[in-house]
Amino acid sequence: MFLSKKVANEKIIFQLDYLLQKKIFNAIILPSSTRDIENDLKKLISHNNFKILFLKQVHSDKIIIPEKKMEEVGDGIITSKVNLLIGVKGADCYPLLLVDVKRDIFGAIHCGWRGVASGIVEKAIEIMVGEFKSIPQNIYAMVGIGICEACYEVGDELLEIFGKKFVLKEIFTEVENKYHLNLRKAINIKLKEMKIPEKNIQNLPLCTKCSYRFLPSHRRNKTNKRIFSFIGKLNK
Repeated sequence: MFLSKKVANEKIIFQLDYLLQKKIFNAIILPSSTRDIENDLKKLISHNNFKILFLKQVHSDKIIIPEKKMEEVGDGIITSKVNLLIGVKGADCYPLLLVDVKRDIFGAIHCGWRGVASGIVEKAIEIMVGEFKSIPQNIYAMVGIGICEACYEVGDELLEIFGKKFVLKEIFTEVENKYHLNLRKAINIKLKEMKIPEKNIQNLPLCTKCSYRFLPSHRRNKTNKRIFSFIGKLNK
């Protein structure tokens, strides 16, 4: 699994080529506003019959399964539906995209600190395994673009919150009496704890705040633009 990058319509697009070869669409388009994303995707994809689904995110551990009940509020979607692109948006929080390449099960998870601390990563894998009968060795994961540890200063109250589920020294550093959280590493730790093989985990190591000025970062300028990350299978 490897990444390719191109520029289209003044937007940078990252694609996971391994998944594209299997007719699975997986791309990050940035930056964009909510009202533009559907048109952006339709320009990108030469396919006439697909729907787009993303939620009103509330920094929770709530995951929606469209086959059971369609809701508008939550922070994750897991589905086996084809011709449906499921996605999450963020401007510092991390997108986590999941796919069971044997059973065509897809997940799009919004990973802010509250969701990660509440166990949304573990919950997503549990749903794929329990509800959809996935095997962890067949699940591939991509942790997309989010704020890096150096830019992510947090209050010391998070130490107690994360200390319930993490070894603090693995995900926090202290710089001049200030704490910094490595949220990307926290997500990776939980994926591995859920038996996702390390070789199946892809990271896109860019920071929303410091890598490029065009990346939307709420911490930098409270932008209304977002990074949209989508996954899904498109049949003809």
